[in-house]
Order: sequence, then C-alpha cells, then structure tokens
Amino acid sequence: MKKAHLGKEEKCGKNPMHKDEGGEMGPQGDKDFPFPLSDVTAEPSAELEDASLPDVVNKFTIPGSNGPQSIAHPQPAQETHCSIGSQVVVPFFIAGMGMVCAGIFFDHVQVELVEVNPHLRGGRVENHLGKTTPSSPDRDSNLNLPVLSSRALHDKRKWKVFINVPEIIILVPALLGLKGNLEMTLASRLSTEANLGHMEDTKEQWSMIVGNLTLVQCQAIVVGLMSAVVAVIMVAISRQEFDLSHTLLLCSCSVITSSIASLILGLITATVIVLSHWFHINPDNVATPIAASLGDITSLALLSWVATLLYEVIDKVYWISPIIIGIYILVIPFWVWVAKKNKYTNSVLYNGWTPVVLAMLISTFGGFILDILMSNYTGLAAFQPVINGVGGNLVSVQASRLSTALHQSSELGTLPPDSRICISPVDVYCSNQPYAVTTRVLMIMVIPGHLTFVYAISLIQKGDASLTPLFVCFYLLAAFVQVAILLYVAYVLTYFFWLQKVDPDNSTIPYLTALGDLLGIVLLGITFIFLYSIGSSWLGLCRLGAASVPSVTFGCSMGQMRGRTGRFGVV
Repeated sequence: MKKAHLGKEEKCGKNPMHKDEGGEMGPQGDKDFPFPLSDVTAEPSAELEDASLPDVVNKFTIPGSNGPQSIAHPQPAQETHCSIGSQVVVPFFIAGMGMVCAGIFFDHVQVELVEVNPHLRGGRVENHLGKTTPSSPDRDSNLNLPVLSSRALHDKRKWKVFINVPEIIILVPALLGLKGNLEMTLASRLSTEANLGHMEDTKEQWSMIVGNLTLVQCQAIVVGLMSAVVAVIMVAISRQEFDLSHTLLLCSCSVITSSIASLILGLITATVIVLSHWFHINPDNVATPIAASLGDITSLALLSWVATLLYEVIDKVYWISPIIIGIYILVIPFWVWVAKKNKYTNSVLYNGWTPVVLAMLISTFGGFILDILMSNYTGLAAFQPVINGVGGNLVSVQASRLSTALHQSSELGTLPPDSRICISPVDVYCSNQPYAVTTRVLMIMVIPGHLTFVYAISLIQKGDASLTPLFVCFYLLAAFVQVAILLYVAYVLTYFFWLQKVDPDNSTIPYLTALGDLLGIVLLGITFIFLYSIGSSWLGLCRLGAASVPSVTFGCSMGQMRGRTGRFGVV
C-alpha cells in the first residue's frame, strides 16, 4: 500500500497544516497536535484516493509456535436446508444401518447366556447373573413380545466365552459407549481444523492427524482398563464373588479392542474428513455419524473375536493376559509424550478427560433405569439402541457445526456479537440463524429415519413381525421429543463451554450423547408404561407360534452399545 502524503515536510506528531511560531493556527503553524479536527481543511490528495487497504486477517497464537501468526480464515458459506440435508442424509442412514448390523451381531453372540427352558428352574427363567423371574405361558403369549430364536442356540460352542465370562457383557456398553465418545470428539476436532483452513498445508495436516491419533490411542487404553475394572466391580457386587482369571482376561480383551479399534476408526475418520475437505463437503455433516456407525460394529466384532481367541488359549498359556496388560501399560507414557509434544493435542491431553468420565457416570445412571424398566416391560430393549443411537448421531452433527462456527467467528471465551447462552427454544428452531437451519434439517430426519430403522429391526426379528400403529406413533413422538431437547441443549451447552474458555470440540459431545441415552431410556420407558396401562395388546411387537416358550429380551443388544451400561433383563 502506498503512503499517502498530506504535506511536503510534515513530521509524525506535527500539524501538517503549517502553523506560525506563535502557536496560532495558520499556514505557517508549527504547533504539535492535537488541535480541533474541525479546523482541518486540507483537501485529500490523489495518492490517498488511490491507496488500497490491506487484507484483513485474524492474528492468533498457535500453541507451541513462535509468536502470533496471521491466517485468513475462510468465511463459512451460507448453507441452505437442501445443501445441509443432502450432505447429512447419507451418513445418517449409514450410521443407522451400522447400529442395526451391530445389533444383529450382538444378538447372534449373546443368546447363549439365557436358559430358554423354564422348567429346568421350576418355572423360572435365569439370566447370567443368577437373577430369576417367573415365567407363564399365558402371560408371555398375551404380551406378544419378542422371544429367542432356537437357531441361535446352535452357536453355543462358538461363543462359550460369553457364558463362562459374563463380565464381558457388562463391559460391552461401557466400553463401546466411551469409545464412541472418543471417536466422535476426534471427528469434531478434525472437522473444526478443516473448516478453519488448517489442513491446506500438508505438513500441518499430517501433524494434526498423527497427534490426534496418538491422543486417542492413549485415551483408549486408559478407558479400556477403566471399563474392565467397572465391569469386574459390578459383577463382584451383584454376585458376591471375584475371579482373578476373569479379571485378567477382561482387562486384556478390553485394551486390545480399544487400541485396535481406535487405530482403525481414527484412520477412517481422518480419511473421511480429508476427502470431505477435498470435495468441498462440510466434514461436520458427515464425520461424526460415520465415526459412530463404524465404531459399534467394529468394536463389538473385535471384542468378541479377541475374547474368544484368548479364552481358548488362556488355560495353556496362562501368562498371556498379564503380558498383554503390561505391554499396554508400558506404552502409555510414550503416547502421552507424543501427544504432549504436538501443538494440536497438548491442551486436550490435560483437559479432555473430565467430559468422558462424567458422561460415563450419566450413562451408568441411564443403564440402571433401563435395567429396572426391562425387568417389567419385555420388548423395550429392542428399541433402546435405535432411539439412543439416532439421537446421539443427530446432536453430534449439531454440536460439531456449532463449535466450528464459534471458532470461525470469535475468540475462545468471547461470544459472537448479539449472541447469548440462554435463548428461546423458538429461536433455536424457527429463526433464520445458521444453527436454526441445521436444527430444522435434523428434526425433519427424525421421523423417516426412525421408521426405517424400526421396521428393519422388526423384519429381522424371528417370527412374524408386527408393529402396531399406536406403538409406532408413541415411539416416534418419544424420539421426536428426545431430539428436540437435545438440539436445544446442544446450543446452550456449546455456547456455555465457549464462554468458559473450554473448547466445545472436546466437551459437548460426550455430555450430549450421555444425556441422549438417558432421555431415550426414560422416554421409551414412559411410552411402554403408558401403552401397557391402556392394554398390553398394543405392545404386540412380535409373535411366535410356540406360545409355551418364555419371552426373553436383552438389555445390551444392539444398542446398548450406545446405551452404554446395563445388564440383561429377562421376563
């Protein structure tokens, strides 16, 4: 930019309109500034008119760098309902089918844990924890609820580890729930970096990907060990016994599953975000649903196969579990050191644990409520994973987009102009703001999404599938209310954390998914309680020809992978 001259010999801090030596205003004046601006009568020079303004950029300091750096953030493009919907819809349905596939696989594995012949127990059905409840052919037939398929019982030998080590079942919801949070927060962080333009440089792109994969690897190992310990404690309290060999097997299975699944899912998530950036697709719309969908089936399959393999060899090579646990514990300091040295993950290494742990506690409380509900209402568990999974996926998209918008428009700790934390729900759903546009798109997807997934599960169920219209209506109402609450809370929580100088990329998703699980369980329970009170015939979910077979349903199936905690309920 050229310098504009207002006088020939003017000096900085001097009056360019020459004043006399007496200090009075005049053509020969030499008195210092200031003087009234109204006295300035100089004509603008031609050079000033031709001068160009510099480009405006945001200056900020990247952690670990030498001083402020000037980076021009790309301004977010105005997205319409159609543009958002076209990008979200495919990952959303992929995520839903991922939950369905995971549920089918888990049902295939877990059916061995229940004795389906109640006459062996004097007319009572017993689950793997020794909990028994009376079974009546008339009662089961009148409820028309899901029952076990005899075909699945032929796999008893293949999956006997789930019979002899029941702690694995309790491990499933806790492990997969926490793993889901880790992967979705990873997706949210990388999506924000992509939208801020930090992935334009290949070197920086590799740095942030490697740093985040290292961080998630560290978190996954610690979370895996924590989940195994929680499962052992729950079984020890409920059964009043402790088995050291089971504990070691559980810990080794957990850390192997967490580590391998984190590596696979982290690479897939990073690839999706990079490809989305290349093809000019907002990664906030696609990364979190895909991370959630692949996480369930990948982690569950790994856990099942690793547990089976270790169980087959543990009697001959009894020291293998302690060796595996020891190796993973020894590599934790290395992952911590690498994550600490990386400028993109240094702060997350210290501040990213609290949301995950508190989310686990919220989900545990939800699992406790689920266990109570399932002991009274057969069939509830079949729909719990879907209502929780869909709600968690949709709110994760909203949280990720809100976080990216805040990073683009303001500094951490400062809200954008004309923004506040607590706003009217009407503004969240009906205003012209970008977050309201996203909210409406996500709300529109609730009904068709749930209809697709519920009928898919119903058709896959053994026997003649039959969903009653009244049940479907109340189920959809519960799901709609759940997502509406979550999307409003997502706005409040994201802006609250931002004002408190806490990066919402690392904090909001764990809380929101845990709250979604709790809300889903409660609203689904209310639906079953209401329909049961007006007549159990409205709960005709599935019919089986042999009325004498007791009704059995599970608390960890399919979904408890996203329902986080709980145990089998048998009625």
